[in-house]
Amino acid sequence: MRRKKEPIHRNVWVASGTSFLTDISSEMILNVLPLFLANVLGVRVWAVGAVEGLADTTASIVKLYSGWLSDRTRTRKWLAVLGYSISALAKPFYLVASAWTVVAGIRWGDRVGKGVRTAPRDALLADSTTSSRHGFVFGLHRSADTAGAFVACSVIFEMGNSADAFLVLRAQERGMSVIQVLWVLLAFNVVYALVATPAGALFDRIPRKWVICASWGIYSVSYLGFAMAGSSRHVVGFYLLYGVYRGMVAGAAKALVAELVPIDMRGIAYGGYAAAIGLVSLPASLLAGVLWEGIGSWSRLIA
Repeated sequence: MRRKKEPIHRNVWVASGTSFLTDISSEMILNVLPLFLANVLGVRVWAVGAVEGLADTTASIVKLYSGWLSDRTRTRKWLAVLGYSISALAKPFYLVASAWTVVAGIRWGDRVGKGVRTAPRDALLADSTTSSRHGFVFGLHRSADTAGAFVACSVIFEMGNSADAFLVLRAQERGMSVIQVLWVLLAFNVVYALVATPAGALFDRIPRKWVICASWGIYSVSYLGFAMAGSSRHVVGFYLLYGVYRGMVAGAAKALVAELVPIDMRGIAYGGYAAAIGLVSLPASLLAGVLWEGIGSWSRLIA
């Protein structure tokens, strides 16, 4: 007799829906933020890297503390709500930003919100399901989160007018217009969303370490491709491949964290995981920006 699958907890649906709505607002702005900084405000490429790197590093440090706090107080849900609220309150200030330092401050505030919510939310998702369903649950959440980015991109395109700021600049460097870049970002998010949930379900059946290693291989190929891209067609192909990587790694890495730590330490574990990755964002982004200006975008291979 076939065993009935465990139902998805309400916390998973609420967190996924909230991430969907949050990403609609975020991606409306962030996908074109590098172009706004470079083309409208005249910001140097190294400064674009500084804005993104500082924002990601800030978020990572906050994630570590927020994860620890959620373990200590067992208030994962309300910390997640607080984080989403901070991000929502920060975004309207982009309307009055007229200098890159103001943009950096707003971006910093938005990332503080992300830092507050991410580790408690991930721990809440892990707490709400059994280990046999962790891959599917994190994949489902990532699909909802990325679907929001897909709807963001759609709205921006209709108005005529990422996070991977240098990839956006690389696409423009290869001759793509803003509208064409947005089309590519739309396709990237479609691939990302379509891959995340089935990949997450598959990862519940095979060793997640293998999956993560395979996804890193895809990442390496895609970034090598961006560096060597000679035309906009090459950029499109490697953006889609990059979407496959993002969809694969999203659920597997977080599910693996849930396997490796006790339940009462999941908050700080997710915070530590995010911090370890994010703390290198600032120096990596600054180095990439400086080398881009100094010797060209091939420097992304080094950074």
